[in-house]
Amino acid sequence: MAASTSLHLLDLPQDAIIHIFRKLSHDNLITVGFACKALYNLASTDSLWMNFCNYWQGSIDVMEWRKGMNSGKSLFRLLRFFNKLIGLWSAKELSPRGGILYLNWGHLRLIASRIWSYSNGDITLRPLFEVIGLLEGSFKIQVFSGDADFVLAAKLAWLSSEETEFELKLCQPGEASCVAHIRDRVNADESSSNISYEAPEMLQTCHLEKIVKSLAPDYCVFGSRDEILDENVHLSKEQLLHRFLRSHDNQQITTQEQESTSNPEWIQGGHFGHQAQQNFMWSYALTNITPVMKNLSSSARINKSIYAKLKVDEPKPCQELAGLWSGIYGPHGVEVVNVSYTDEEIIATKLLGDPNVPCGKVTFRVTLCSENTDAPVDFPVTHIAPGEENGFNISRMYKGRGRIAENNYRNSKWVPGQLLVQHNGNIAFLWEDVNFVIRFHRLRLELLSSCTE
Repeated sequence: MAASTSLHLLDLPQDAIIHIFRKLSHDNLITVGFACKALYNLASTDSLWMNFCNYWQGSIDVMEWRKGMNSGKSLFRLLRFFNKLIGLWSAKELSPRGGILYLNWGHLRLIASRIWSYSNGDITLRPLFEVIGLLEGSFKIQVFSGDADFVLAAKLAWLSSEETEFELKLCQPGEASCVAHIRDRVNADESSSNISYEAPEMLQTCHLEKIVKSLAPDYCVFGSRDEILDENVHLSKEQLLHRFLRSHDNQQITTQEQESTSNPEWIQGGHFGHQAQQNFMWSYALTNITPVMKNLSSSARINKSIYAKLKVDEPKPCQELAGLWSGIYGPHGVEVVNVSYTDEEIIATKLLGDPNVPCGKVTFRVTLCSENTDAPVDFPVTHIAPGEENGFNISRMYKGRGRIAENNYRNSKWVPGQLLVQHNGNIAFLWEDVNFVIRFHRLRLELLSSCTE
C-alpha cells in the first residue's frame, strides 16, 4: 500500500495562502493569526486589511488615511471604532432643552459638534471635541478651547455592551494614559505602550469662555464679557468658576428661574442661570473642590458627560418624511424633531425641546390610514408665511394628535391635530384646539456650516 502524503497550509506558496485568506472575515483572519507566528505574519498582510478598509471608501479617502497609520491592520482597527461613533448622540443631562452631538469624519479624526440653534431660526454646528487617530490604531480626544496652543484632553468609555452609550470624561491635570487603546480582537495579539499626557494647571480666561459657550445650552445669551473676563490675568480653574457662579453660592432653584429657561435672555449680568451652571460644572473637571462647589454641584457630577445613540431613519419610498426636521415653537425658539414610521403611524419625537414638552417626548403623531389627498384645509391666515398668501399648497394631510403641556411638563395631554405636507416637501402640524401651527423644514446636517464663535 502506498504511503500517503499530506500537504500543510504553509507548504503552499504565500500568494496562494493570501488568496485563501481573502475569503475570510476579519474575525476569522484574526483567529488564524493565533495559530503560529508564520500564519500571524501572513494574516497581517497589509493588502488583506486594506481590503476591509475599502468599506469606508465612500466616506473617507482610505489611501490618504493609510499614510498616517503604521499598517492596514491598525487603520482597520481605528475605522471600525470610529464607525461606532459616527452619527447622532443625545446629551442625557440637558433636559428639558436637550443637546444633540453630531460626529462626522475629518482627516484621521472624527469631529464632534453640537447642533446649535439661534433665535432667528438659523442652525449651525459648533465643534466640541475631536477624536484623533494615532499611528498604531489608538486614539486621543481633545476638547476645543478656541486656542490651538491650549489642549484640554478627555477620555471616552462605553457604558453598555451594545455600545449605545458612552461617557466623556475630562482628564485631571497630570493624569496619564489619556491616549486610549482600542481593546478588541484586532489587537488582542499585540502589545502597545501608553502615552502619558499632562494637562496644564492654569487656564486663561479666554479658554474658559470658549469652553463655557460650547457646553452651555444653545439658547443662552451671555452678559457683557467685560464683567467677568480679563484677558490679561491667569486664574485657577476654581477661581474662574467662582467668577461665573458667584451669584449662585447660596441660591436654590426657584419657580421663576425654571420658567425663565424659555427666555432667550435668561442669562444676564455676567453669570450663569442654574441650567447652564449645572451643565458646565458637570462637564468640567476641578482639581480642588471647595464646600461651596460641592453644594453647587450636588445634583450633578462635575467632570463627565453621557451620550446616548440616536436612531434616525433615512427617507425612502413610502417613508419619505422620515428623518430630522426643525421648526420654531413660538417663544421657545428653534426645536428639532425626529420623524419615524411604524406600521400604523408617523411619529415626531423632540430631540431639542422646551420646558413645556421636553426633549425625548413625542410632539405629534398621526395615523397613516388617515391620509387625505383631496380635502382642502382651512389654514389660519395669521400663520401664512410671506409668499404663501395664495395658499399653503398642501399635497396631502394626515389626522392625528398633538401634545400640549404646561411648564415643567405638567398636565400633558393630547389634542386633535393634522399633519400637512406641502408640494415643496416641507411639512407643518396644526394643533386644532389651540389653533396653533408650526412649519418644519428638513434638517440636513451635511449642509450645515461650522461655527467656532
